[in-house]
Amino acid sequence: MTGMDDIAPPAAPEMAPAGFLPINPFGADSNLASRIAGLGGDRAPDDPGYTFRSSDIFPSPGLARFELHLHDLSARFGTLALRVEARSIYPGTAPIVVKDIAMPIAAVVAANGRAAISFVARRNMAYIVSGRIGDETDAWGSAASLSLYPRPSEATPLDDRPVPIPPAPPERPSGAVRVGRPELVTADPPLLSAPVSQAMTIAQLRDPLLNAWADALGDEPGDDAARWGDAAVLQALHHYSGGAALVGGRVLGIAAEPRSLPAYLAGRGATVLIAAPARRDLPEVDPGLLLEQVARPALCAPAHFFAAVHATALTDLVLPSGLAGFDALWSADAAATGGDRVHLAAMMRVAMACLRPGGLAVHVLRYSGELAPSADPHSASHGRVEIERLALSLIADGHDVAPLAFTINDGDESGTDPCLPFVLITRRRD
Repeated sequence: MTGMDDIAPPAAPEMAPAGFLPINPFGADSNLASRIAGLGGDRAPDDPGYTFRSSDIFPSPGLARFELHLHDLSARFGTLALRVEARSIYPGTAPIVVKDIAMPIAAVVAANGRAAISFVARRNMAYIVSGRIGDETDAWGSAASLSLYPRPSEATPLDDRPVPIPPAPPERPSGAVRVGRPELVTADPPLLSAPVSQAMTIAQLRDPLLNAWADALGDEPGDDAARWGDAAVLQALHHYSGGAALVGGRVLGIAAEPRSLPAYLAGRGATVLIAAPARRDLPEVDPGLLLEQVARPALCAPAHFFAAVHATALTDLVLPSGLAGFDALWSADAAATGGDRVHLAAMMRVAMACLRPGGLAVHVLRYSGELAPSADPHSASHGRVEIERLALSLIADGHDVAPLAFTINDGDESGTDPCLPFVLITRRRD
């Protein structure tokens, strides 16, 4: 049958085998009337295609399977779509789709009213399974039951051996973020040790502080732009917050590829939520997989990492409305695709509401080195006027912005990257 996945169905169709967990398929709202006549409650749903929707379910990590049984199902036409959504267990996050399948309802009738959808369950995630019939149907059933296989059990214990707290660079004098002046620009040479809103320069790439941060992050390989971006974020947090966001703080990271930053922050005692922008060429996004990919046992013991770091996904850079109270946030190449550029300014302004008063935001953008915006609407790089406009919008909202330094490299710039990383630093003021 179309949509049947790769875990074998129960041998006895009327008896769930050992290991299955029964679930209420109408757990999200038992009063809603199902698209399959005879099922659900009496209240009309907002979605006319609604068939069923479970409440949050917590499978053990690994391959899992939801199996639906529509008892006494009869139908000649219609299409049943099954969906699995994942929601980070971090408060305030929203569910995102991780698996979608569809099948003719007549095929479900032929399979004795059974259909299934398999997925990989990840740590720190709750899952929701739902069904929908969006086209015309004459489906009727007497009851619906839903099972999860295998039954949730104790997950494999994680390695909880102590890991040394990741080192921090030598203390530097801390400073306050200066309120952006009308012209926004500083003529002072930009330094990594006392950062302002600035672009990467050759002098900063030679700064021993860059290597100190690279060592603290386990010297993760990467190009100069990635290493500088990581160092610029951490140095800004260290410099402007006195390290408070690095030790015991709550940090939000908006990045598709956050590299070692979450593990480093968690290793120093912070709680981290990664919000990864969804890619349009990857419609099925799995934030639980991202979480596994950014674990760094050398920086943070796995048991502590999965207790302190969480992940969710963003569509069109829209942050869930329930996120608030963070001590700091960073974003890195959040508008790496042209499609997200139109949402970047709104995301940066909304993100300030996720911070507590006095919280710090550090955004790593791409700078073209030119005054005007790029002529390519799909370019990930920003012209100087665009960065100034982003800064002015934050100042207009009443926030503080570190002065902008557009210095790139003096002398021969024949090898200059036309898409330099640029860090924009701002602080919430209430």
